[in-house]
Amino acid sequence: MKKMIALLIVLFASSLTRAQILWTAGMETGDFTEWQLVDFKQNGSVSASTDFAHTGSHSAKISTFSPYSPLPSNYAQLHRWADTQNPTYFSGGLYYGFWVYFPVNYTLTHSTSNGNFLNLMQFESKVWTPSGSCAWPNTTGTTVKDNPTLYLNVQNRTPTTNTPMYLTVTWANAAGLTGPYSNSDSSGKGYISTAQPSLNLPVAQWTHIEVFLKEWPHDVTPFQGRFTVWQDGVQMFDLGGPTDNSCGLGAGNCPITTKYGDDTNGTNFCHGNNAWSVNIYDDGISPDPGVIYIDDAIVSQTRETPLLPPTNLRATAK
Repeated sequence: MKKMIALLIVLFASSLTRAQILWTAGMETGDFTEWQLVDFKQNGSVSASTDFAHTGSHSAKISTFSPYSPLPSNYAQLHRWADTQNPTYFSGGLYYGFWVYFPVNYTLTHSTSNGNFLNLMQFESKVWTPSGSCAWPNTTGTTVKDNPTLYLNVQNRTPTTNTPMYLTVTWANAAGLTGPYSNSDSSGKGYISTAQPSLNLPVAQWTHIEVFLKEWPHDVTPFQGRFTVWQDGVQMFDLGGPTDNSCGLGAGNCPITTKYGDDTNGTNFCHGNNAWSVNIYDDGISPDPGVIYIDDAIVSQTRETPLLPPTNLRATAK
């Protein structure tokens, strides 16, 4: 009876939100046709897998492996940008969710003096010189900048040791932008959750990650962007939110930027836009190779987390 009630709740919730779900990727096609781009460099790999599945029988297996040379990092990525680059959703923002499975606890092995990162999810920003109109969705032309701005970074509780993993938020120095706040410099910055300072990433079970992004271009002030993160329904970060005082200007006075340029409505699209990717992107981890599984990704106008069924109703293995 309890299972039947839970199922009815799930079905009812699904019917309420179907129109607000813009895209999903459950990997049940056994390939990557649901994603817009699969990308890996140097020693990275991406494959459809039946090793573990959150629902159904398939997930995305993404991995990196040594050596990390001649480049200092390896990556494997799944990309989606049709929603982040659609001006229809600029003013309200969107929710990006996925399930991730870490089969083991990883140690980030690179020195903390010049790296030590595992980028799990990011928003990139691109600037390009168009051959035609500078308006979405015209994407022809020459890319002149293409860098991450905000990303979810996996860290060890004690760096370079086999201690529990946890999520932080990073503003990437690769972008070369002052940010994320209006009074920030252009250096890379890491933010640790003050709301959930002891929340770790589980191992050998599925974990739900959900992010809200309200985009805002760097060259338009005052900033109005926002970046919120939930892990298994628990809010960890809210950069730019009403209680955020990470900029030191007082709660509610710390909105953020998320991308290059001055485009707020698609008319200056080539000056800067955002794209979303889920990754294993690192500069050295152990055990080697590093492998994670991704399943049931979603982009929506509403939060997915409150509508999820209890964890014990979800598959955790094939």
